Amino acid sequence: KSLNSRNKVLVRFINISGRHAKMIWLNFRGEKVVYKVIPPRHRFDINTFETHPWIAVDSSRNERLLINFAKVYLPKIPSNQQGQQLP
Repeated sequence: KSLNSRNKVLVRFINISGRHAKMIWLNFRGEKVVYKVIPPRHRFDINTFETHPWIAVDSSRNERLLINFAKVYLPKIPSNQQGQQLP
């Protein structure tokens, strides 16, 4: 589940799976919130936060897909953006 909304991160999800990938954010209660279905060879940009976990599933089979070789993706602030916080 998401912990806080302090450190903003721009994330680009690129679907290289050959399947339609349903992008899901795990909210503060651990509930799944569907944000977008990404067709094969397409991308999706979103502003999110460091402690906000994301998962991806095949939209037709509901099978888990990997994001950066992991079942759960936790965004990280790139080293060149360290220290930028929202008020």
